Amino acid sequence: MPSSGSNSYDDLLLIEEQRKEKESSGSLSPFTYLCIALIIALFGLIVLYSSSYGKALSEGHPHYFYFIRNAIAAASGLVVGSLFSTINLKKVKKAYIVFMPLSLISLILQLIPGFSSGYSLSIGGHELLSAPSFGLFALIFIIAGLFPDESDESRSYLLPSVIIALYLLLILFTGGIGWYVLSVIITILSLRVKGVRISALILLFLFAFVILAGAVFIDYSLLSPVAFSLFPVSDPELYNQALIASRSAIAEGGIAGSGLGRGIYKLGTLSSPESTFIFASLSEEMGLVGTLWTIFLFVLIGILGYRSCLRSVRKKDRSAGVIAIGLSFSMVLCAFASMAYAAGVLPFPGILMPFFSYGIFGEFLSVFSAVILYRFIYVSGREGRYEKK
Repeated sequence: MPSSGSNSYDDLLLIEEQRKEKESSGSLSPFTYLCIALIIALFGLIVLYSSSYGKALSEGHPHYFYFIRNAIAAASGLVVGSLFSTINLKKVKKAYIVFMPLSLISLILQLIPGFSSGYSLSIGGHELLSAPSFGLFALIFIIAGLFPDESDESRSYLLPSVIIALYLLLILFTGGIGWYVLSVIITILSLRVKGVRISALILLFLFAFVILAGAVFIDYSLLSPVAFSLFPVSDPELYNQALIASRSAIAEGGIAGSGLGRGIYKLGTLSSPESTFIFASLSEEMGLVGTLWTIFLFVLIGILGYRSCLRSVRKKDRSAGVIAIGLSFSMVLCAFASMAYAAGVLPFPGILMPFFSYGIFGEFLSVFSAVILYRFIYVSGREGRYEKK
């Protein structure tokens, strides 16, 4: 029978002693995560099709227009992520060398008039990518590969701290307060995994708050989306109509919902049932049951990422821990922020739901991140893998 260090996933046939050995090492986590990732990706595509076919037809597209584009993006993310995961693990942890310049270019371009379309980078009227989401993704690898561990006294904290501060500022002015808050949370979690003391993280939080206050003072328009989200009846031409419709759709779902494909609000009442308010469409059709099922899937991803992070830290590989906690919690927090905005709980517009919302780059990045996360969950649960990589 295979030992805990083998590559076998035949977990159901293991005797009790071997099962306990594998569970204690964490080697069951990759298979569990793989199942969850496949379920949530397929479930997200199904919900997207149900939410978007009406809008696709109304725009003169085939009924599968939004679905097939996201499906192709997901397949691309799977292929590219699989190829990326074959790279030596030490090189993967230094991938910030590639991600940092690309994300910086996208963030800076989105600040230039003519290149910004809402919360996305647009060239020639075509949306290319979400610069804030790519910036957060790159920030995780920057902290993992560039920020020194607390035990490493030979490296300076100055340069990585300046780069992190620059990224947070760029994310604030390109993505708004919502993306900024999520990025600060992920940064604090990642730095804690790196060994930064809690007192220093509290100072970082206060500094981030001061930066936010100063940015709002310079550009008061940063508060506009938040204000119109908190007070949805203040201006009928901005966010209120969509938010009120979204809340009504969620309330209409009740316990079991109207049934998959039978929602009414997506047929014209919801302004963006395929993207920003896909959670409202999901709740209307699947009710509280579907909502809890979706939350359960994302929570499991967070738990497995957290467990992988702990195992990596125990093996003195804090960089792997940062990537595991960063990628998993960024998915979870983005999903919850999107749900909370649609429900009228958090005033964070512009954050789409990973695996669910329509967006070619967003879907690609979600699947790409999921594949990389699988690699780190796999490695963290198997003894001796770090030495071989």
